[in-house]
Amino acid sequence: MNKYINLLITNHNLILTGAPGTGKTYLAEQIAKRMITKEVHLQPLDILKQAIANFRENDSGNTNYSKLQTDFINRFPKNKLKEMTLDDYCIGKGDENKDNFCYWLEVKLKPLGYYFPGNSKSYLIYWNKDDEEYKVAGYLKKLSETDPKSLMQTLAHDISDLVESTYPSSFSDKFGESFILKVLNSYYPNVYAPINSKTHIDNIISLFDIPCDSNDFIERNKAVYHFYQEQCHDNNISAFDFMHILYDNFNIKEGEIKQLNGEIILDGSYVRIQFHPSYDYVDFVEGLRPIQDDSHNVGFERKDGVFKSLCIIALQNPNKNYVMLIDEINRGEISKIFGELFFSIDPGYRGKDGKVRTQYANMQTEPNDFDDALGITDPSNFGHFFVPDNVYIIGTMNDIDRSVESMDFAFRRRFAFKEIKATDRVEMLDDLTWKDEAVRRMNRLNAKIEKIEGLSSAYHIGPAYFMKLKNYNGDYDQLWENHLEGLLFEYLRGMTEIPTKLKVLAEEYGYTKANQYV
Repeated sequence: MNKYINLLITNHNLILTGAPGTGKTYLAEQIAKRMITKEVHLQPLDILKQAIANFRENDSGNTNYSKLQTDFINRFPKNKLKEMTLDDYCIGKGDENKDNFCYWLEVKLKPLGYYFPGNSKSYLIYWNKDDEEYKVAGYLKKLSETDPKSLMQTLAHDISDLVESTYPSSFSDKFGESFILKVLNSYYPNVYAPINSKTHIDNIISLFDIPCDSNDFIERNKAVYHFYQEQCHDNNISAFDFMHILYDNFNIKEGEIKQLNGEIILDGSYVRIQFHPSYDYVDFVEGLRPIQDDSHNVGFERKDGVFKSLCIIALQNPNKNYVMLIDEINRGEISKIFGELFFSIDPGYRGKDGKVRTQYANMQTEPNDFDDALGITDPSNFGHFFVPDNVYIIGTMNDIDRSVESMDFAFRRRFAFKEIKATDRVEMLDDLTWKDEAVRRMNRLNAKIEKIEGLSSAYHIGPAYFMKLKNYNGDYDQLWENHLEGLLFEYLRGMTEIPTKLKVLAEEYGYTKANQYV
């Protein structure tokens, strides 16, 4: 197993080839399971200190945090918050209105801490494109006033009071916790940690055993900020840099699983798919999918495909390994499925060096995860993609399958190829009562196959076929009649003297009715 693991680690992309029944898919899954499990014999704090020591200023994507924070405060000074209008505040009006308070919090200030409102209702007042009117949510709906402009004055005063408050957690009856934290650390980056999710804060405190007796989300955020000061007091690392270091080295979103000794095991995941002639770019990378709204009107929206979705998870958890397992990889139309990813999957262009814009990039009006990682904020340049270093691809294929075309050389050179022979996988038969006899017959049959002109080891019969003996209680004749005869006939199709050749193979195998072929 180790030779396959090392081959995959070295090349990032591996295709297992071989004769039918050699257990290529099973082997690929075993490799994937080994790849995604990383035992880290370190305490979380040791990992963090090592990450801080390795930190370089350009790791932050050359983002000028101070300028970004200053630009926000200049656009929305604290003493002017009460004067915010609907246009100053509301999100939802599209490209012409991307300098408002809500857009700044959710999009422009992403490098200063991720904030995911969930939906527009979290902002309490927002513009609804479908109805072409302002919508009101939360506590504002309980007020006797219904005019959006008047309600905006109330909301603006409450946001101003929140920013100036000594007890900001008291505003949780009006605003969501994430909104409160995002606003506070945007105005007071030297007081609050740029972690805007209570769940994420709790995961950080649990991961590093940070002392904090309070359940108040504001106090727990401050405890994380104090932890940052302790870890980075001798380094020129901002709280925003520290936040990125945390997210880049730990699963802050879901929380890491710690063992009793405090060490953590980093488990990634793998996804198995199968290519076929109708599989395409939409399934694999991204594309338009039909949707139905509440009024049963059918439309289309852009959706990420299975490979891009896996890469997003890998990007969010760079300390874990992820594997895309593609069965029958040569059955799909490779150029159609991979598109511009031909470049990005190249082992020499993994990560940011292999960035491309996808075919549906012009539909993206907001920065995606890859845009954020690249530090791209220009709306005309959204829609980037790259394959993270911690993503590996394993494909399986049968070289002799005449129903599919050969893979082109441009694709082949991006993969390492390893032939899996029938003799490599005899352990598949370890639980078989008739293992010794099955292996003997398999080897004799395969040796005879190789001697037929036009055939080779690629036409061997693998041990997976002999596992079917369990279905026939060890009856080798039934195995021949129901599985091997038809396969061998296809091998010989188009040759001369097929019955004679089948008889020779049947006799070598030990089929008791071999004489029927003459």
